Amino acid sequence: MAHLDGRRWKGDPELIERLRSAVADRSDSFLIELLLEIDAIVRHDGSPCATLAAMPRGTRCWLFHVVLPLAAGTATYLDRRAIPSSTGFGAWVRGNSADGLWCFALTMALALVWRGGASRPRRFWLAASLPLALGYELAQSVEWAPGLYDTKDLLTTFVFWTAACVLAGRVAKEER
Repeated sequence: MAHLDGRRWKGDPELIERLRSAVADRSDSFLIELLLEIDAIVRHDGSPCATLAAMPRGTRCWLFHVVLPLAAGTATYLDRRAIPSSTGFGAWVRGNSADGLWCFALTMALALVWRGGASRPRRFWLAASLPLALGYELAQSVEWAPGLYDTKDLLTTFVFWTAACVLAGRVAKEER
C-alpha cells in the first residue's frame, strides 16, 4: 500500500500534502489509500499509458468499470460539503450521483463476473441488479432501510444501470 508520507509513492508533493490534510480532517483514509494504490499501479514505470496498456484487459475493465465508479460514488457520498450545492449539475452530483455510480459498479461487476458464460444467466444477473438498486431506494421510502428517499435517485439509478448494460454489451461483443 502506498504511504501518505511519500516513501513508496513518487507523486506530487503538493498532492501528498493535500491528501494528508484531507485525512486529518476526515476519517475517509481508506478511500485515499485505495486511490493512492491505484495511482501507484498506474505510475509503476513512469508512463501511465504504458502501464495501462500492459495491464491485462480484465484488470483494466475491473479498474475502470467497477473500482473507479465505487471510489467516485464513495468520495461523492462522504465529501458532499466539497461539491457546490448550487442548482443544476452541482446539486445532482452532490445529492444523487453516488447511488447511480454504485448501481453502475454493481451492474458492471455482475457483467464482468458472468462474461464469457451462458447468455441467459448473464442477462438474468444484469436485470437483477436494477431491482436490487431500486429496491433499496424504495425501502428507504417506507423506512425499511436507512437513508433518505429521493425520486431523483430512482431516475439516476435507472440511467446509470442502462449505461452499464450498454457498456456490458459492448464489452461482450469485443470479447467474441
